[in-house]
Amino acid sequence: MAVSSASVFREGGGKDAGELSGGVTRLRAFISLFRGLDAVAWDEGTRSPSVSPGFLRVARLLTARLPFPPIIIGLLFSVLSQTLIANKETFQHMIRVANTNIDGKQKAGFALTSIKGIGRRFCNIALKKAEIDPTKRAGELTQEEIDQFMVVVSNPRTFKIPDYILNRRKDFKDGRYGQIISSTLDNKLREDLERLKKIRSHRGIRHWWGLKVRGQHTKTSRRRGRR
Repeated sequence: MAVSSASVFREGGGKDAGELSGGVTRLRAFISLFRGLDAVAWDEGTRSPSVSPGFLRVARLLTARLPFPPIIIGLLFSVLSQTLIANKETFQHMIRVANTNIDGKQKAGFALTSIKGIGRRFCNIALKKAEIDPTKRAGELTQEEIDQFMVVVSNPRTFKIPDYILNRRKDFKDGRYGQIISSTLDNKLREDLERLKKIRSHRGIRHWWGLKVRGQHTKTSRRRGRR
């Protein structure tokens, strides 16, 4: 039998609510509620939204503990569940950007930092320059928004992003400023190390010997890594 989302909160606490108590339990139940919003499914026969028994128990617990009228929480839950169902067709749980798998359930301002070479600060600035809401879920981004974000990443100075934020300033070969990401970052790092070794600089020799490069003590540490 299908259970509507509003009726979940009208029933109140019940005996199931008394079984669980304590602040930690209520906090975990509160988190489980919003993580379990995706548990709202459709019955094949009646085409009405249904809720799993475990999710129903969490809802009853919250109704008994939270100081809000059940009808208000029920209406709020109804709107949220309908919104999730409406976006379910276009939502992507995993997207592919710059040869990197991006978790679609995370917010764009944090999810896109999975790309190597893109940090939190640069990601937020690039999203704003691309006119994308950083609080938007990554799975809700359209292909046009992703392409616009990559255009900003490829040409940061064109969009007036300060040079001190970029990770590649005044390149040794061409003197350009830019943001290097993904496999290009690995290639640039490898080229820099090979150049230091080739010119026999102090840093290059330390890299060649496998020793610490940045002035650390090596008398009593880093013994196993020596060649």
